[in-house]
Amino acid sequence: MSDRKIAKIVLGLGFEGCFHYEIPVNMRQDIKVGQRAWVPFRNRRVIGYIVGFLPKSDIKHLRKISQLIDKKPILNPDILKLTKWIGRYYFSSWGQAIEAAIPETLRKGKTEAGKRKRTSTLFFPETLELPSVDKQGRALGAVFRSIDKTQFNVFVLPGLTTIARVEVYLQAVARVFSKDKSIMILVPEISLIPQLSECLRFRFGQTVAVFHSRLSAGERLCQWLNIQSGTSRIIVGTRSAVFLPIKRLGMIIIDEEHDFSYKQDETPRYHSREVAIVRAKMNKAVVILGSATPSLESYYNVKKKLYKIIKLNSDERTKMLPLVRIVDMRREIKGKDKLKKIFSFVLREAIQERLVRKEGVVLFLNRRGFSTFVYCKGCGYVLKCRECCLPLSYHFQAKELVCRYCGYRQKPDEICPRCKKSYLSYFGLGTQKLESETARIFPRARIDRMDADSVKNTASYQKVLEGIKRGKTDILVGTQMVGRIITIPRVTLVGIVSADMSLN
Repeated sequence: MSDRKIAKIVLGLGFEGCFHYEIPVNMRQDIKVGQRAWVPFRNRRVIGYIVGFLPKSDIKHLRKISQLIDKKPILNPDILKLTKWIGRYYFSSWGQAIEAAIPETLRKGKTEAGKRKRTSTLFFPETLELPSVDKQGRALGAVFRSIDKTQFNVFVLPGLTTIARVEVYLQAVARVFSKDKSIMILVPEISLIPQLSECLRFRFGQTVAVFHSRLSAGERLCQWLNIQSGTSRIIVGTRSAVFLPIKRLGMIIIDEEHDFSYKQDETPRYHSREVAIVRAKMNKAVVILGSATPSLESYYNVKKKLYKIIKLNSDERTKMLPLVRIVDMRREIKGKDKLKKIFSFVLREAIQERLVRKEGVVLFLNRRGFSTFVYCKGCGYVLKCRECCLPLSYHFQAKELVCRYCGYRQKPDEICPRCKKSYLSYFGLGTQKLESETARIFPRARIDRMDADSVKNTASYQKVLEGIKRGKTDILVGTQMVGRIITIPRVTLVGIVSADMSLN
């Protein structure tokens, strides 16, 4: 143990490089790379991460390690190598990258988070509709060859629909699973996790784990430890799941790879897609980047032949496309009938037909709230956020004006705060108003809403989803969350309200 006199330790602070600490004699038998330790730093005690050892140091008067926190390493060589790369590439310290890779409980120096809660189990009905995995075998030939040869390759899957991509994912997962290796699947939003994990658990059993920010600290640590032990072999998670201590990594799937949610806004400002590709390369694993609209970076890499493209069978792609009818609302508006400004004659009749046949309807409007802006007819003053200077949206149920960017809230005024003469008017259309108008036009229909205001967690998302799947909900109104739904056979009509509004 002559080489274990000095420990190289990195701290979760904005300091580049390693610090040298003397290892007390009674710790030299137990200390290992990847463990945490309490160390003195300036006039306080902080957590350090052991990344190496030295037989001696050029620095005189070294301070000693105060205490080892872990009996076994919590950081494996794979994660240490990955976080070191992140520190260099994204201009952060190695310690900051390490702290981004471990649960909050471990960053606080704890080894457990009290009583661990059992992760919620999804319900699997006997009639669960899953995509077929027999149609796209030829398209996956190159992917299978890379899996069989344990060869790193990045494949771009430009699927037209989510269901088309899931079909490919399931077949690729089955191949890797048969090789006794693990799979990581990243999604941009928590709302996408329940359906995807439901499909995976139905086919591969309880070896599927989920990891995201809305789990409790105890649940996150429990999942992290299960993955570290190898109990969970298929992991579905959001951005930070790219750091999970997965054993025998065989494949990483990144769905909606173009989505900006994969970019971390805090130090270290990493991009999960790029980190996943580097990690896969370290492990000779396969990467699948799935998106109906691949990012420019991925498209460029395909052109440069750095990435390969998965070409779906053209016949199958055509079958997956729905019939689309575009309605010019300018020709629909007649007289003072305001209802026609929201629903065209065609959409109203189509909804009524589905209600008679007891089929499901989804209405998509990518804007939350009741009104998109509030303004004074007298002087033209628009109520804006005091922080962002952007128009505030009115939310009917909460009776509040909300900034959808920073979250600022205030109670609405009745009189214009600038001219003090005119009453304020509410204009624009959001999901709350669409829900209200839908209930007025179809009073007997059972209506639910799915947006960031009505769906606060995975459980509420699952409840809304089960309602439309099981026929308890006739019409589902929502934002882009409803666009993420994989497949619901009873939904035979989708109405995109004010389709051109997102273009402005």
